[in-house]
Amino acid sequence: SGYHRHLHSFPTRRSSDLIRMFIASEKRTGYGVGPQSCFLIKYKPEEKWQYFYSEIQGFQYEPGYEYQLLLQRTERKNPPQDASKYVYTLKKIISKTAGPSKALPENKN
Repeated sequence: SGYHRHLHSFPTRRSSDLIRMFIASEKRTGYGVGPQSCFLIKYKPEEKWQYFYSEIQGFQYEPGYEYQLLLQRTERKNPPQDASKYVYTLKKIISKTAGPSKALPENKN
């Protein structure tokens, strides 16, 4: 039964998962600690775009394309005060579509 117990405790220890994310064709200036250039992201096509303050490791962004990405999201053990509690790493570009994303938020420079 030792095996079973180990299996049972596995999900709590696993601090990384795979997620899909859409990246808009334009970036926006967001205000975290200070002004920064942010991706606009959403997790489902029907959602509104939201500001994304983290970086995506291994992802070479080109403006003018909307992306659908498969990312590994890993929880940091001790994130710095102003940092995201997750690290995002590109696993795969599912799609890359030329043209402006729809329903982008206004650009408030």
